[in-house]
Amino acid sequence: MSASRTVTCLLRNDLRLHDDEVFHWAQRNADHIIPLYCFDPRHYQGTYHFNFPKTGPFRLRFLLDSVKDLRATLKKRGSTMLVRQGKLEEVVSDLIQQLGSVTAVAFHEEVASEEKSVEKNLKDICCQNKVKVQTFWGSTLYHRDDLPFSHIRGLNIFLLDWKRATSRHLRPWDRQSQWRTADRPSQAVVERPRLLLG
Repeated sequence: MSASRTVTCLLRNDLRLHDDEVFHWAQRNADHIIPLYCFDPRHYQGTYHFNFPKTGPFRLRFLLDSVKDLRATLKKRGSTMLVRQGKLEEVVSDLIQQLGSVTAVAFHEEVASEEKSVEKNLKDICCQNKVKVQTFWGSTLYHRDDLPFSHIRGLNIFLLDWKRATSRHLRPWDRQSQWRTADRPSQAVVERPRLLLG
């Protein structure tokens, strides 16, 4: 009998379920799925230059509401979502150590330099723990692999490339794949999380 496959789905800017490629991949490739949202203190500090707030009060309110909504959606489907506070790499490392059964970590790639640095650290931690990393692209309306060019060559021809790109059809979304109740994490796998949200 094969070992249990547990996938941790890291949620960052993609707090939805119905069209989230991370969840759909995990559903097809895991016995247990652990959705995880981490309130990383680095997101609430000021910027390096001029100390501007990275997260203002309106964005924070929207974020809190989105996390609560996704958590409620998962609960309706018989699952749960871990909500933790701390640096993402440290939280994931602790979770891997605590559970001992995490076989993969899946998340959407980000584009900003600070987030890319966190992703690199996360990949290093997963490599040290022999945990597979599965990433997905979800930062643009059109998937980058569907564009008819490899990079934007300049603003003067951007419009031409954009027209060529948008004349193509969007990738069809697999509507047949739905979150199954059987995909919820077992109680043996997930401890009671320290909740930050009421």
